[in-house]
Amino acid sequence: MSATSRFWEMFPTIDHLVPVARGGPDNENNWITTSMVRNAAKPAFTLEELGWSLHPPGNVAEWDGQTGWFVTRVKVDTSILTDLYLRQWFAAATQHG
Repeated sequence: MSATSRFWEMFPTIDHLVPVARGGPDNENNWITTSMVRNAAKPAFTLEELGWSLHPPGNVAEWDGQTGWFVTRVKVDTSILTDLYLRQWFAAATQHG
C-alpha cells in the first residue's frame, strides 16, 4: 500500500450520521468523524445498511488525529513528500510558531 493511500485510509473528516440526501440535517447534531476512505464508501447509505457501527467517543485531548504517526512515518520514508498535498500537511504539522 502506498503512503498516499495509507494517508487517505487514516485521514479524519466529518460525515453525516443520517445522510443529507436521506433527509439528515447539515448541523453538528448529525456530524460524526470518520476516515476519508469510509466517507467516500458511505455516500447516502445509513450505518445500519452497511452493517457499520459507531465507536464510543474518546478523549479529544488524548487524540492527535494521527498527526504523530504521519510525522514519524515521513521521517522514516521521505519519499512521501513527493506528493504536494502530503508535503503541505507535513509542513503544517511540523511548523513551529
